[in-house]
Amino acid sequence: VSAQLSLRKEESQTYSSVLSDDGDYIVHTRVSDQIPNGTNLFSLLEAYATFDSGYSLERLKQEVQDGQAGLASFTMGGMRLFMFHQRIPDTEWFMSPVVPYDVVNASVSGLSTTLSTNSYLVLAAVVAMIASAGISILITAFWGSRSAISLPDTNWSLVVIFVISMVLLRKFR
Repeated sequence: VSAQLSLRKEESQTYSSVLSDDGDYIVHTRVSDQIPNGTNLFSLLEAYATFDSGYSLERLKQEVQDGQAGLASFTMGGMRLFMFHQRIPDTEWFMSPVVPYDVVNASVSGLSTTLSTNSYLVLAAVVAMIASAGISILITAFWGSRSAISLPDTNWSLVVIFVISMVLLRKFR
C-alpha cells in the first residue's frame, strides 16, 4: 500500500510520510537506503538520529502530541536532514516531509545570490541618479544663465553640495 501511495518526489528530493500521533508510519517513504527502515519514526530517531542544536526528539514528540506544526534538524545515516511536521486536519495523523540539508542550502544560496545581485543593481542605479543630479547641479551652478562662464556669478552653494555628495559617494563605495 505504501508503494502505491508513495509521496516520494525524486526530482525535488522531498520525501513525505504520513504518521500517527505515536509515530507509527501510515504511509512510509524512505529517504535513503543508508537510513534504517522501521515502523515507527520516533523509535528510528531515538536509535539513529543526532539532533542539531535547538532540536530534540522530546520537543518533536511534544509538538506532535500538542498538534503543533514544527521543524526538526538532525543527522541520520550520514545525511543531514530537515523534517517538517504538520497535523492533517480532522485526523489523528500528521504529514512529515523530509528534505536533505543540501537541497535547502542550495535553494537559500541561490536566493542569496539573487538578492545580492539585485542589491548591487539598485546601488548602481542610486549612484547613477546621484551622479546625474550632481552633474546637473554643476551645470546649473556654472552655466545657469546661458551667459559666458563667469566665476562671480557662480552659485557656490550648489558646487559645495555637489562636492560633498561626490566625497560621500566615494567614501561609501
